[in-house]
Amino acid sequence: MIPSLLIALVTVQVTPQASAGLRLTEAGRTPFAIVVDRRATPPERHAAHELASFLERISGATFPIREVTEPPRNAEHMILVGPDAARGVISPAEIARLGQEGYVLRTRATTLAIAGGRPRGTLYGVYSFLEDSLGCRWFTPTVSRIPKQDRVTIPALDRTFAPRLEYRATDYPGSRDADWAARNKINGTQTQLDVSRGGKIAYGPFVHTFNSILDPKEHFRRHPEYFSEVNGQRVAERTQLCLSNPEVLRIATDTVRRWMREQPESTIFSVSQNDWYNYCTCKNCARITAEEGSPIGPYLRFVNAIADAVRDEFPGKTIDTLAYQFTRSPPKKVKPRPNVMVRLCDIECCFAHPLGVAVEVDKRNADFAGDLRRWSETTDRLYVWDYVVDFAHSIMPFPNLYTLKPNINFFVDHHVKGIYEEAAYFSKGTELAELRTWILAKTLWNPGYDTDRAIDEFLEGYYGQAAAPIRRYIDLVHGEARSGAIHFRIGERPSSTLFSDHLVARAAALFDQAEKQVTDQPAIRERVRVARLQIVYVQIAKCMKTLTRPGERSAANLHHLQSLFDMFDRVAHEEGVTQVSEGGPYEAWAARVKAVLAGGPADHRAESPVAAQLYVWTQFYGERRSRLEDHLDDVFAATKRAGFDAVQGFLTFYDTPEKAAKVAAKLKEHGLTMPAAYDGGAMHTRADGQKTLENIVRQARRGVPHGLRLVIHNPLPLNREKTDQELAVQAENLNRLGAALNELGIRLAVHSHEPEMRHGAREWYYMLRHTNPDQVGVCLDLHWVLRGGQDPCRLLQDAGKRVLDLHLRNSRGGVWSESLGDGDIDYGRIGAILKRIGYQGFYTVELAYESKTPHARSLAEDLQRSREYVQRVLGQ
Repeated sequence: MIPSLLIALVTVQVTPQASAGLRLTEAGRTPFAIVVDRRATPPERHAAHELASFLERISGATFPIREVTEPPRNAEHMILVGPDAARGVISPAEIARLGQEGYVLRTRATTLAIAGGRPRGTLYGVYSFLEDSLGCRWFTPTVSRIPKQDRVTIPALDRTFAPRLEYRATDYPGSRDADWAARNKINGTQTQLDVSRGGKIAYGPFVHTFNSILDPKEHFRRHPEYFSEVNGQRVAERTQLCLSNPEVLRIATDTVRRWMREQPESTIFSVSQNDWYNYCTCKNCARITAEEGSPIGPYLRFVNAIADAVRDEFPGKTIDTLAYQFTRSPPKKVKPRPNVMVRLCDIECCFAHPLGVAVEVDKRNADFAGDLRRWSETTDRLYVWDYVVDFAHSIMPFPNLYTLKPNINFFVDHHVKGIYEEAAYFSKGTELAELRTWILAKTLWNPGYDTDRAIDEFLEGYYGQAAAPIRRYIDLVHGEARSGAIHFRIGERPSSTLFSDHLVARAAALFDQAEKQVTDQPAIRERVRVARLQIVYVQIAKCMKTLTRPGERSAANLHHLQSLFDMFDRVAHEEGVTQVSEGGPYEAWAARVKAVLAGGPADHRAESPVAAQLYVWTQFYGERRSRLEDHLDDVFAATKRAGFDAVQGFLTFYDTPEKAAKVAAKLKEHGLTMPAAYDGGAMHTRADGQKTLENIVRQARRGVPHGLRLVIHNPLPLNREKTDQELAVQAENLNRLGAALNELGIRLAVHSHEPEMRHGAREWYYMLRHTNPDQVGVCLDLHWVLRGGQDPCRLLQDAGKRVLDLHLRNSRGGVWSESLGDGDIDYGRIGAILKRIGYQGFYTVELAYESKTPHARSLAEDLQRSREYVQRVLGQ
């Protein structure tokens, strides 16, 4: 690691003894030789060969490489590479101040010396010389600019540089290439850097390591005390460790020792929380949290103890831990040990605005900035885990190019030593990936690097004559984001107000111009088309939304979507796009688009909006000690005969791919669809909410190919009123569930029973106020509203367009009716309200029996009568 006391970012001076400049080549010839010492390290030898190779490519001249045992006394017409060869020009004392990566470039008479710290300083000095003095650029692993020059002349040089960041990492696919990473001075653990290219700062385990230390699948049954206590119970699913347990500390320390012995090349070993909440709240952990004023307290004390235990055996190793989500705020008392690194994460922030602006633009940013400032006062071993793309829609435009530099400078100014820029590591073809990788590399190495310069030089080198319209496109998107004061976090959607029809049309026109500029250059034209995917992705999303509206499923709209998708699909496959989001396979997204083009399930108005809920059949067969799933043929046949074209089933139909395929085949056989499915589960605690969310998303993902487009979810009612804190957690979990389902092309509608209607429908209204309307809709069960003492008409009007599904049932004298008909609920009045609000959701007949419900007819006849009532009274 570079010592904490670094020299200034850049020091450039020309001393009186410096030469007036050097002419290295003339007409393809050179008098210069490149000199390395026989003791040179592999990176220094590689630096010499790289220098010779690129000088030859620039000038046509061959530069011989000579090995020496002592620095040459007469160094005329020599390029001295490495600290041993350059000792006569650059002193060992100067090198000693440079850390591992700083360098000195110096000319003397007819000599050029390039030397730096070990292992990477000399190599970086050579690449910086080629860049700054000769104009070389390595834009991507396959695209570079190596200027041709008949005469190569350099000015007098006396430049010393040491980077302010010891760790510079991103994870775009193009950044992993060993040559590209070395030439652009990225040194993170994700790269393929080898010893000759200077190696890298390697992590042992990289992050989220608690399950690697103690796997609950192996240990929980015998030792539940090793794991988190949440709400008074030890939890095995999505758990953390009990950090106040001395046996856990012993096991973790032994594990870290083993990691360090097995991975001697690694210098940082992560002991860090799993990627979810559920931190331990047992008596001892809670006491430490209270003492420290933050849940980071038990974590940092735990990591400090491990660091103390391994320090003497492994003096060059560092223990890393996260300050992430619930552990983000610094502690009151405990300080990290010298061999402990804290990695602070800004996942909650808005990335359309700089984090450290003086005026509060976004409260989340201001809160994070406050935590960063406090951490910088707590430790001098601070790293940052920064997020630079939209992980939910990674092909979509993300207007943060002009916040990258301010944020990096904000981190550096607060003594951050390393930055990991997490990006679209999971796929090629994401939004402007190559440009973003370039900007990050230049700015991490030199936080003063001008962003406009980085953009312009890259566009010119990578897109050629198409650079100008693409530049105007970048200015358009970022200008709109700034002028509209638009916030962008890492889960934004194509429905963002940034993507107005006007902006999308202007962007498409600019890409038209860009393609026209390079029609005769196939390679560059394909690069332009890959860049264009970002705006086509938004266009496709807008088309799909249009086609879900009544009367919009026209031939023209379908043709437009088809042409957009054909272009997108061809380019995506040629580029190698495998995902459209973190965890979102490209093929699944493409299947949703194709489903719309094929006529359907994504547009429920192309299906029947009236469905039969299958709950009553579970009652019917339950009385006969049998299961609904054993009688699907009979159920579907009877439902079809009753006049229904759609059913609303259960998410459990998608428990396995085999079960999902079986249900879908039977639906198809009987001419039915199932665009919506019901499920329940606890959402009022973080642990249960996460478990419910994962289960629903897993099942829903299997339902997408079979036409699932709406999930009806009932947050588990309790035998008591939920507290405000429980309702807040529940709302947060519903927002997360809605966002996750939206990524699958599925809407979420929250269903309520009688308990949610109590106390003036407190829980129901809390949900409406504290959930995102774009992510969380409503399934209004009209009869449960009535039973809860509320007016169905009032709640229907209050929810308005958030209502995506109506559950239809009636009663007479408070007793559920055998079939849907007139009774305690005035469905004529309901119909008038639906017409007034322009209702476009589902009408789901949900019959149910209770002890006093009459049984005068067959269930099939009750369904038929109910279907006729919906047609007669509600016009559907």
